[in-house]
Amino acid sequence: MKKTVFKRAAAFVLAFGMILQLSGCTSQDKEPMKIMFHPSTAEFEAALFTNPDRGFRLESYTDLSLHSTENNKYNITQWNDKFQAAAEKVKEGIWAKPKLTQVYCYLTEYRDTETLPDIVFQNLDAIFQALKQEKMKGVIRFAYQGSMEAKNEQASQEIMLAHMEQLAPVLEKYKDLIHTVEAGFMGAWGEWHSYPGHTWDDPGQISNEYFDGAVILRGILDMVPDDIYVQVRYPGIGELIDKEDPDHMRLGLNNDAFFGFRNQAGAWPYEEMGNSHCHKAQENSLTAPMGGEFFWGCQWNYVDVTAEEAIKMFVRFHQNSFSVYHNSFEGTPEVAGRGDGAMWFATDREGDMSKWIHVPVTAAELESWGAYVSPSYFVNSRGEAVERSAFEYVRDHLGYRIEAKELTIDGRISRGETVALSMDLVNYGFSAAFNMTGEFVVLDEDYNIVSRVTAGDPSAWNNLEGLTTHTVSAELALPKEGGSYKIAYYLHNSNDEGAYFANDFDRFNGFNILYAFEL
Repeated sequence: MKKTVFKRAAAFVLAFGMILQLSGCTSQDKEPMKIMFHPSTAEFEAALFTNPDRGFRLESYTDLSLHSTENNKYNITQWNDKFQAAAEKVKEGIWAKPKLTQVYCYLTEYRDTETLPDIVFQNLDAIFQALKQEKMKGVIRFAYQGSMEAKNEQASQEIMLAHMEQLAPVLEKYKDLIHTVEAGFMGAWGEWHSYPGHTWDDPGQISNEYFDGAVILRGILDMVPDDIYVQVRYPGIGELIDKEDPDHMRLGLNNDAFFGFRNQAGAWPYEEMGNSHCHKAQENSLTAPMGGEFFWGCQWNYVDVTAEEAIKMFVRFHQNSFSVYHNSFEGTPEVAGRGDGAMWFATDREGDMSKWIHVPVTAAELESWGAYVSPSYFVNSRGEAVERSAFEYVRDHLGYRIEAKELTIDGRISRGETVALSMDLVNYGFSAAFNMTGEFVVLDEDYNIVSRVTAGDPSAWNNLEGLTTHTVSAELALPKEGGSYKIAYYLHNSNDEGAYFANDFDRFNGFNILYAFEL
């Protein structure tokens, strides 16, 4: 792992801790040590852009029948530079390469073949190796049907279930590279509509004479490793699994039609958020990550989505990730990855997100929309006010944004001793920190972990009744050998990628450095 140290103007926090440690060594078993932390200010934001398992996502299409795995590798990586070029044309400095990409894995050629051939697994290996190379995680969706009209491309229920059984070992093998698995397989693009027998007369239709939605969803849950979330396309799909079933807690939502048909309640336009499906979606987003995307701006009678509308939705639905591919930089050929102007980009209309770049927001506005704002978000290290755009706020608050407030160390800082640690945190992000583990660790002078203990449940760091302080506590063993050490908090995902807090203290290799001491 590449070693990167982020030094802060407020490195006095560590010095303050050292003074306390040196002056209070003999009485530390009597009075706990308290260390207050300062929040990060505007100029240090870039370190947070690449926090894992959250934020903007890209999109890529792979064909598992191709006899050249290089094509599928390319489809994972090709969008990154194109999006960066397009974004930097709009405003320098807003862009950070997303850590997530949605990956469509098409099995169309094998819709009538019960046993998948080796080429499928070779291609999946190539896809996951490409994700590893790009330091990204995949939002994985399997599908057969490439359009709403191509119902002949849909596999039968029996074939789908057989394929799920064969795909399960691959997902287990590469689960550290998976953010979520979307409940695809059925319908156009795996979206559970436009499949044989589906009718738009019944928008809530999930099963018909050809398919049993409950059986298919159960097959998908069985295919996906137990510790990976599954996202469904509609809230009603999740209701196919009983609330008492442990798997129900794994079901999140991927809303492929955020602000879709604005005149249909089923698409949940902001002004019609009282229906039962909206309530179900909100409920799901508390226990599993919420994904989504806009309609393309050139589709049907699209109505622009203002930054205010979007942020209100992101707050209410605890948005963990969102597509920056759809309706972001429309009209920009670079984004499509080809110069002829792909269908969805063949428009002069500016994408909604690129408009938000020029929309300033204030703390007062955001708070009136139900959003949470750290007092330091709109200032620099000199205390001067800085302007923020709606795009920046969304970029920085999709998923989690954790700020440490105070650390308490109770016990003797001495060789072989155990100290009790307690730290208060606030999450200003839209959602909890899903897929993450929190630990207190002791690091030696080379930043190797010499002691560690799990502390806190990041998936529960929500703001259910206003801005909430979350306290993480644990007992941490100190080394028996003398030397220079640091206590850090390590918030990391299954791929061992650390996430930085929004604080002005030293950060190193994913570790949030809280306190330095000598033994």
